[in-house]
Amino acid sequence: MKLTTLRYGVEGGVATLTLDRPEARNALNRAMCDDIVAAATAARDDAEVRLVLIRGSGPVFCAGADLKERKGMSPDEVRARRLAAYAAYGAIEGLPMPAIAVVHGPAVGSGCDIAACCDFVIATPEATFATPEALWGRSAPTSGCRAFSASRLPRT
Repeated sequence: MKLTTLRYGVEGGVATLTLDRPEARNALNRAMCDDIVAAATAARDDAEVRLVLIRGSGPVFCAGADLKERKGMSPDEVRARRLAAYAAYGAIEGLPMPAIAVVHGPAVGSGCDIAACCDFVIATPEATFATPEALWGRSAPTSGCRAFSASRLPRT
């Protein structure tokens, strides 16, 4: 499995997925969406994995969607990118073993989604959580996809 935006390892029955774009504050881009799906699938299919930890490298858990990637995208490309994110969230939610988000710094937007997909969240005193779309006066993206943060928050 070739991953470019996260590290994956298994030790003692625990799979660790580390978001690994510290230079971009672990912002979720299309490649990371695909890598999360691949790593979650590997964990799901490994009979020895009994627990999955999701963490971030550097001082930020996940700064949200990579807005730089979105520049210049057509509405259809933005929608396809959002659907890729939803596939990543679904891969985490669909794990048959417990998933724990270890949040050690800011979790913004998509970072909140990733944490909310997990069964448990361990937050250090440095952890913060924010959903900027609430500040913009909307809870759903304009591309026609429903906002997952808004639907997951009551369950967390």
